[in-house]
Amino acid sequence: MQFLVVVNGQQCGPYSPQEVRQYLATGQLQPQMLALSEGMKDWQPLETFPEFAPRAARTGRKSGRSRTPLYASLAVGAVALCAMAVWLLGRGKQSSGAEATTAESPAPSSIIGHPDWPKTLAELNQWYAEPPPGQNAAQIFMQGYDAMSEQVRANSKNVNLPYIGAASAPSPGSPVPAAMKTAMAAFMQENKAAWDFFKQGSSFAQSRYPLDFTKGAYLLLPHLAPARQATQVAEVFALGYADTQHGKEAGESLLIGFAIGRSLEAEPQLISQLVRVACYTGTFGLLKQTLNRVALPPQTLTQLQEVLGRMVDREASGENFNRAFVREKLDGLAIFDMPPKKLQETLGSLGTNLPNDTNGLTSNLPNNALKNANADRQFFVDSWDQVFAARKEPFPARLKADDIVGQRASEAETRQLPLANLLLQGLEHATSVEAQDLARLRLAQTAVALERFRAASGNRYPADLAELSPKFLASVPEDPFDGQALRYTNSGNGYTLHSIGPPGASDAIQRSFVFTVSNPPKPDSATP
Repeated sequence: MQFLVVVNGQQCGPYSPQEVRQYLATGQLQPQMLALSEGMKDWQPLETFPEFAPRAARTGRKSGRSRTPLYASLAVGAVALCAMAVWLLGRGKQSSGAEATTAESPAPSSIIGHPDWPKTLAELNQWYAEPPPGQNAAQIFMQGYDAMSEQVRANSKNVNLPYIGAASAPSPGSPVPAAMKTAMAAFMQENKAAWDFFKQGSSFAQSRYPLDFTKGAYLLLPHLAPARQATQVAEVFALGYADTQHGKEAGESLLIGFAIGRSLEAEPQLISQLVRVACYTGTFGLLKQTLNRVALPPQTLTQLQEVLGRMVDREASGENFNRAFVREKLDGLAIFDMPPKKLQETLGSLGTNLPNDTNGLTSNLPNNALKNANADRQFFVDSWDQVFAARKEPFPARLKADDIVGQRASEAETRQLPLANLLLQGLEHATSVEAQDLARLRLAQTAVALERFRAASGNRYPADLAELSPKFLASVPEDPFDGQALRYTNSGNGYTLHSIGPPGASDAIQRSFVFTVSNPPKPDSATP
């Protein structure tokens, strides 16, 4: 069964049930979005379909207010508010005629500590730099996306194919069923052309997709779903090669998967960064599969270590999410800077499509938005300045940025500042998502270093992570959630490595921050 989904007024898909569940988890889709499946005449919210209903609803349990898992709560809230901002901008332009044809808004004051960051959509567009001719990974990846599209659609219901199809992947180290082996081999052969493009694209360090950010509300992002699907293709290749003991090719597949996700890192768009994190998360899971099934060659391990080191440094710097937040601020200011009459008309057309509030702030948004318009705008600017100031700190101190967003959204409601309240709601877990990604990257970086140590140490892992430094790691990576060293236990012929993860997360989410290798194949060489 396939599903069509309405996203920001555009019909997207078709998606398989597995894809819909994954996109719901990463925030690319929301439970309230309208969807249509085969044989249906009317559109209905995704959450009303039994296969996508909350667990409590599926099991028939009574429950109170539903809670979104921490790792996905930002995605759902942020995408909803991004969509609201985009919709507002679009409505404002449609209703204002010739007087609002420009995509620019009055230049706001410089963001605190970053005077060179973009102040207009034109500057934002230039900030998303074009690589030198012939060195744009995105152009090559898009050819791969086109080449894979037919096979991805054709295999979406394949009950023997993991990641792309409907089959669940085996747990790391457990046998791959014969039918799954056959399905993966066939899929890999059918997607050879796409795979060649992905190999070629992964050799380039820079990327820019053909996006024009001066379009503002009218900007479409058709490359995001194919990028995530491409990393799933890489996951099939990595598992297929690892299961057949092709270590070099399995490692190459991991590098390609990370490269596809990395092609989104400079994109100044929040949903793009969330998809990037989803791409990394999938490839991180395949690293677990790979290291439990095959010994990677020393050269491949070294290459993975170098690539992961650069990814860790960039995520730790905050650059990826800072770029997305600059766009969030510019979109918000574009709404504030609409002519008052047009702003009131636009807000009035929202009707009941607004978050619930406790004191009628958003229920009477058209009138309330004009009462303290200047104070509302300044509060919004000051809020982002505080957030960016907090984001200059390394983890775990940087997590304070999430607290600031939540506190400022609540304060805006108390002070009757409706637009600031509306635009800040739902973003209070952004920096936690960034920390989660950094934690996984550091776990991956450390796992690769452990394999390099094992290859150089007679097939043994170290008793303590400190033994990795300085030959295999400059220092033991810190857990971004508490600043302590990543936790490590040497057990038998393997080990368990983990981060404490975000506070309050479910057991299932916490398990995603555990990296276990048990009885791995002996390394082919004792040379690091």
